[in-house]
Amino acid sequence: KLNDEPHHQQIGALYQGYGVHYVDIWVGRPVPQRQTLIVDTGSSVTAFPCSGCKDCGESYHTDGYFLAEKSETYEVTDCSRSKCQLERAKCNSIASFNHKVCSVHMSYVEGSSWSALESTDFVYAGGSHNGTFVQIGDEYNGSDDAKEGNR
Repeated sequence: KLNDEPHHQQIGALYQGYGVHYVDIWVGRPVPQRQTLIVDTGSSVTAFPCSGCKDCGESYHTDGYFLAEKSETYEVTDCSRSKCQLERAKCNSIASFNHKVCSVHMSYVEGSSWSALESTDFVYAGGSHNGTFVQIGDEYNGSDDAKEGNR
């Protein structure tokens, strides 16, 4: 499985399928994990499901859930210390965190939606595996009792 092969490099990360554009990104360190995302041309945010995410459409995703615990550089944004950076992000208290976190919710005309926690990690799309540190959306089930390992 490509998700488990850090030495695999992909040159062309953007591709089209059935009227939707996708991009493969690699997230985390020391072993990056591939996540295939839909390119949302109507906003500047996107998200992917993480381990423990409940009802996150597992059968619809190309790659396995992102395993945050395997990334040494993954961190949920603590909005009690810094401002939320993602479009639509709001600072909220979630019971399983001892600090406020930034959460994002997106819904679409056809009826689908997602909720995510704003997070940071190293991310790159195709080519060199050097990466850059960026804000990402880490999907979770949207309930107030979401646990860090249950997004």
